[in-house]
Amino acid sequence: LLGSSGHATAGTVAGISALRRGEDLDDLVAILSRWAAWSSSSGLPLAGAAVGSVVSGGAAGSLPPTKLVSHTELLVATSLPGIMRREPVAAARRLSATVQAFLAGGPGNATPLVPLQQGLHLLSSPSSVAGSGLSAAEPQQNSTSSSSVPEAAPATLGLPTAADLAFGFCALSGGPLPLDVAARLCRLTGGALVVSGSSDSDGAEAAEAAIGAGRAAELWAYGLSMRHLISPSARATLRMMPEASILEACLAHFERRPQRARFALAQDSDVAATLARLRAGLADAIPAGEAIEERFAVPASPYIADIALPGRGMLLVVPRKAHRAPGGVDDPAGSGDGLRRGALGGRGRLLEAVVESMGWQLRWMWPEEWGSEASEEPVDPQVLKVFLGIGSNETSTSQDAA
Repeated sequence: LLGSSGHATAGTVAGISALRRGEDLDDLVAILSRWAAWSSSSGLPLAGAAVGSVVSGGAAGSLPPTKLVSHTELLVATSLPGIMRREPVAAARRLSATVQAFLAGGPGNATPLVPLQQGLHLLSSPSSVAGSGLSAAEPQQNSTSSSSVPEAAPATLGLPTAADLAFGFCALSGGPLPLDVAARLCRLTGGALVVSGSSDSDGAEAAEAAIGAGRAAELWAYGLSMRHLISPSARATLRMMPEASILEACLAHFERRPQRARFALAQDSDVAATLARLRAGLADAIPAGEAIEERFAVPASPYIADIALPGRGMLLVVPRKAHRAPGGVDDPAGSGDGLRRGALGGRGRLLEAVVESMGWQLRWMWPEEWGSEASEEPVDPQVLKVFLGIGSNETSTSQDAA
């Protein structure tokens, strides 16, 4: 797979139709993850790297060409369901690792999701739920699995893995999840909460279990996706599932006590420099007296915005590494205004979809566009006003009144 010639390497991968051994799939998943890490540290886009692009600093290696990445992802995805059937004990771990590797690799628009969804349906709910009549030992038939293929009997699916799968599928999907996938994730996450010992009606035990597993924010984001990013009819169907009550109780507890269930916003020098420039520009861009809040906790969600203009329903976020697709800036003129912007990864796109479905406007403040640590010029308030949609008459009227 890692031949010296780009053409030969891509052809080699293209000539492999499927993997049969789980160890081989594990190796390719690790390679995909390493490529994404190299791309992120080098600033080169993973899917657009030239053949043999050398990574400087950190881990040394070469970034692969687009065709090699695509063939490797396709080979992993199409091989995964068969390996999960043959080696069910490691099925959940391999599916989760594959989802996380694909999520780290880029925006996900070309991610082969169908095989991953097939793999998801091979996992059984980790516990029986009162009144459901189903248990981990009883495979369930579903609309996407062939009736001629028996369902695997995996090892116990823990809450961290269930939450990672739920969040990962939401982030990879780039839109509403198919109903069968949403229902399967509901069974897995709800069952994992039951196995963790959560049975109270107010959701406190379930929330503590998620917090203890370090997956509270991911589970909350998944729950909000099920509330806001699927159709009303699909949402009504999910509410009738036996696992829905414990999930809803858990989410309700997060909303009442959200402090330990939020995603952290990492700080670095470029983020701090961009925020400093934005603060200075906003002072002259918005009408006097308008509220500005920093490190704003978005109500009823696990998300935090760097800056909020609550009166306008607007959130400003400087993208962190977790929000970005690996690599540098792409689509420099995609918005039509000629400004440079980066590429969002799955986590960033899910954040955007969730908060905008809740009625907020999200503005990504890319350091490449608004200035990083190396920038010395202040943000032009007029440019900032245009970007935020603040009319000149607003500020002039406010200043006249003052």
